[in-house]
Amino acid sequence: MADSETVFAYIGIGCMVIVGLMAIAMGACGVWVYSEAQRFEEELSDPEVRGNRVLEVLGAESLPEGYHPMMAFSIPFVMDTAMLTDIEPEPGRETEPNFGDRGFVYVKILRMGQNEQELRDYFEGRTDNADVLSDNGININVEEVIARDVMTLGTADVLYVVQRGRVSMGGRGRRQDAGLASMSLIECSGDSRLRIGIWFVPDPDPEAPPEELDLTGTPGDPDAMANFYSHFDLCG
Repeated sequence: MADSETVFAYIGIGCMVIVGLMAIAMGACGVWVYSEAQRFEEELSDPEVRGNRVLEVLGAESLPEGYHPMMAFSIPFVMDTAMLTDIEPEPGRETEPNFGDRGFVYVKILRMGQNEQELRDYFEGRTDNADVLSDNGININVEEVIARDVMTLGTADVLYVVQRGRVSMGGRGRRQDAGLASMSLIECSGDSRLRIGIWFVPDPDPEAPPEELDLTGTPGDPDAMANFYSHFDLCG
């Protein structure tokens, strides 16, 4: 009986330790969530802090002409996101960040192995099923694919799809009119992260068929894309 009581005592102690560790972990998680919420609120209210955070996520010293920091947020070791807008913040005035007519979204997320092949199939043209985009949290209502291609930028291979459609950012910002967007799958050697960039602008000629659309200077122009992305450390 004594041996049984001793065994149960150790089991009880073990359970208490596990519960204690779980409580500590939950407490630490709560502290982290609170601190992140405080930091995020500070970034939203302070354009300078917000700008520095966006530059940090993008690995940039400067931004493309006409674009300004909108917001950035991170989950340590899991995800980093940065957004750019064409709306310039007003000095001395607190304004909630929003998209204008043009914007850019960059997402760097830990590879989970889910739907990655379907994404690659879409980028490489083996399928035109755009449902794979929403399945991976990419909110673009694709109306028409204009072009697909691949380019090398620095040490990154960039697969991109140029398309007409609407971009939705989870309710933030006004609803975008149908426009032109390039969505890029950024691949870096030995990378453990899935990196996606979405650059969108108004459609230069909504009535023009794809073969007649002048893409010069737009996200569908390889030279313009190379210049745009040259501001960022794509594999950083």
